[in-house]
Amino acid sequence: MTFNVTTVDQFPNRVEVQGTLEGTATGGAYKVPCHFIYPKGATTPNNVGLVEAINTVCYEASTANALHFEAVQQAVSKEWLVETEGYSFFAVMWDKNAVDRNAAATASPPTGPVPRTQPIPFDDTWVIAAGTDAPEIIRDASLFLRTPTMTDPDTLLPPAAPAASSGVIGSGLSQTGELMREYAMASRNSGLGGGMPNSLVFEGIIPMQAGSAIRESTTDAADAFLQYSFSAGAPPASEGAHINFQTENDVQFAEGFNARVTTPVSHYKNVEIAGVSHIPTEQFLLRPHFQNRAWYGPPMRAMVDAMKRHIVSSDALPNDVSIDGAMAVRPSGPLFVGDFPGGISGYPSGTTVNTYNLVIGTDGNATGGIRLPHINTIVGGACVGGPTAFHRGSLCPTLAKKRDDVLKFNAMQDCPPPPTDLRIFGGFEYFSVLGGFEDLFTKPKLRALYSTHGTYVGLVKAAAEYAEAQGWILPVDTAKYIADAASGDIGLPGFPA
Repeated sequence: MTFNVTTVDQFPNRVEVQGTLEGTATGGAYKVPCHFIYPKGATTPNNVGLVEAINTVCYEASTANALHFEAVQQAVSKEWLVETEGYSFFAVMWDKNAVDRNAAATASPPTGPVPRTQPIPFDDTWVIAAGTDAPEIIRDASLFLRTPTMTDPDTLLPPAAPAASSGVIGSGLSQTGELMREYAMASRNSGLGGGMPNSLVFEGIIPMQAGSAIRESTTDAADAFLQYSFSAGAPPASEGAHINFQTENDVQFAEGFNARVTTPVSHYKNVEIAGVSHIPTEQFLLRPHFQNRAWYGPPMRAMVDAMKRHIVSSDALPNDVSIDGAMAVRPSGPLFVGDFPGGISGYPSGTTVNTYNLVIGTDGNATGGIRLPHINTIVGGACVGGPTAFHRGSLCPTLAKKRDDVLKFNAMQDCPPPPTDLRIFGGFEYFSVLGGFEDLFTKPKLRALYSTHGTYVGLVKAAAEYAEAQGWILPVDTAKYIADAASGDIGLPGFPA
């Protein structure tokens, strides 16, 4: 297995390398694009690496103009991950469907407003021999971080070599969160871990926003070389440490409630974030007038940090945290039958996806779960937090009357089943469901909740400090929540403080 350098960008405290990882898997030779970021300058390496399986879900729904992206790196931010904390980061392409479509597009490159690839430059020599080679390619990414030797014919790299990672975290988000959940549930982490420390490919795995869904790489081109299904509960303890990270939307629409365990176990934790959608505005702007803006980056950073401390110092993983509610059994009219809306395929015909009815609190937001300062939290009998809107993880089309500039809905009501299934809303509308929704409080309501700007800031501060004490966010994000509240004018007396 070799890594060949294509381009290098140097920054004061990090180096970013685009290149190709080349090797041989069971199905044959592969050559795939990769993005390697490592610390330099004033940043001291922490000797832990993070591998992200690049998200390619757009290739499952589009024949052209599809993009692939590093969703985990975007969410936690490379500045925090690499420059502040000293991780090495490696994003790897694993998807034969995406590689084949890029190769087929070279004769007549697709045009349009959406770039075909991000951020890795296109190369028509990419190849994956078999769809089932994906787990081995992901394994080789972990191997690379442990011995990060690069072929650099044009001498583009700085003199100082990157540090080797003594421990590696595997991750992915949404589509690839499901891929990485399957990596553990199907015992690939141990099965491909021969010769690795602890005989594991990854010392820890953090599937982001997978719910209880898994995606298995296959040889079936008709299903984009993937098969979707569900796998409840925890992976075997032999698969190493595992944190299953979910938003409110994942609990509702990816059977995330089935990823919980009845009896807590030390190697596996399931955490659920209330009031946050699968696709908030900071990830992708879908419907700016009502899409949920609440960001999952802070708790995601906290989970990466917790996994690092578990690997390095054997610290206990965070506690399980569940959003309140109950499964809504769907004996007829399942949300998805066969193909996903928008043409995404892969579920076996007849698969029923059950949903989850939330318990709604007095602020109109879901109760339970990890609670960030944008929603209410009860601490010592007192209500803290600074909600300025109703925030839901999922858009309920059957409750919503939509125009381009307005959304009307009953924020206190659970989402009932659509008339048949979500395909009636079609491609983009399906992703709007994943974008969640919010409805801003009126000025009179805000003044009724918070008599002054200082009162509002104090409640945000109390909620942020509580979230930090629970291990849900890090000190750097506590400080940012407080600073943003102090500097944000929401129309209250006493601003600026």
